[in-house]
Amino acid sequence: MKKLTKAMVAASTIATLSLGTVAVNATDAHAETTPSATQAKFVLEGNAGDDASFLTSPQFIEGLNGGGMMFNGYYMTTHISTPDYHQHKVHDQVIQTVGEGKSARSVSFNVTDASVTVEQLKAAYGQDLGQLYHSGSTPDDGLYYYDKGQYPIQFNVEDGHVVNVLIGDPVTD
Repeated sequence: MKKLTKAMVAASTIATLSLGTVAVNATDAHAETTPSATQAKFVLEGNAGDDASFLTSPQFIEGLNGGGMMFNGYYMTTHISTPDYHQHKVHDQVIQTVGEGKSARSVSFNVTDASVTVEQLKAAYGQDLGQLYHSGSTPDDGLYYYDKGQYPIQFNVEDGHVVNVLIGDPVTD
């Protein structure tokens, strides 16, 4: 049941994140400095969805597993450094930031080409790739997830290809 709830939250979050910039308040605050791009195993500058083949690369998976990830100058973090949350549209990504700094709680984007198939996901993530539910026209369509690393990731698959991605754990109301 937890996975179904997570899937519902993820689906609504992906839809919500594509709508624009919003600010939400929280009560927890922890101090943390933002690491640099040289400390990250995976760094992306520019659009993510035009060619998302990086999603199956060893560097990307190592970044998910705790090696550090940076998207357009925003460093992924699991620590809350301020009580303010904001969403920013940066290139083709919606980045949910923590406070006014460059710490990102989540990154989401649509994949505009057929660069990543479900078979490629299964090969890259192995048995750690889970499927939350089936939807769509092919047996492999639906919502897939990988949460064995520091940053969880969800892949929405339609017609056998990844169509959107959510990295991290976004704040939702």
